[in-house]
Amino acid sequence: MIRDGWPSALGEPDTPIEPGAAGLRVFHRAVQGAIVARPAGVLNVTTAPLLRDALLKRAAEDPRALIVDLSELAVSRSTLLSVLAVVWSRMQAWSPTPLVVVGSAHELGTIGV
Repeated sequence: MIRDGWPSALGEPDTPIEPGAAGLRVFHRAVQGAIVARPAGVLNVTTAPLLRDALLKRAAEDPRALIVDLSELAVSRSTLLSVLAVVWSRMQAWSPTPLVVVGSAHELGTIGV
């Protein structure tokens, strides 16, 4: 079964986002010891803390790597992608887990990679 562009067997959304923060869900799945997180929707000032918390929750599971797939994320302002740097910084304080960000060349160009 395909739901929101991902087969349901490959991932489920994290805790549902409150209606006031509509526009972002974070799907995740385990792949060979790593966790692939796919935020889907809009990253804005309301949803950035929700993305941060969802990614830190997955990092706390001590995966081999935390891979963030940006292919389904729309960003209202590119500066909001600094939330990924915050996640990485917090993870470094307590976890050796690498944070890997993936997306199309267009998406990654938005954050200056």
